[in-house]
Amino acid sequence: MTLFLSILGLIVILNVVVGLHEAAHLVTMKRAGVAVAVYSIGLGKAFISREWGGTRYQLAIIPLGGYCSAADEDGKTGPSLYGRVSYWQMTQIWLSGVAVNLVLALLLLHTSLWSTGRFGFWAS
Repeated sequence: MTLFLSILGLIVILNVVVGLHEAAHLVTMKRAGVAVAVYSIGLGKAFISREWGGTRYQLAIIPLGGYCSAADEDGKTGPSLYGRVSYWQMTQIWLSGVAVNLVLALLLLHTSLWSTGRFGFWAS
């Protein structure tokens, strides 16, 4: 039972991290004017899916990853395609997920050091 709960906890934590990472891409893409077709947590076929604001939000069957799909990747056309943004905006879109992962790691490190009383380890 402990192994099952450990694996389940790992899957939940992984999906939270992936969800935050992909949400950063989603927000950055929408701010840059890129039409987002799909925001997915998980891979494979969707078992829960909702359409909102021109984007399909879904939870997929395989809980090991996720993706954010720009509209032109699905064959749609329009003025706000991923390929029409500047290099600076594209770089922001790519780096936003990494930045969220870094902030989350620093926040978790800070919280773990604070909760164990080791936050002031440099002051003896």
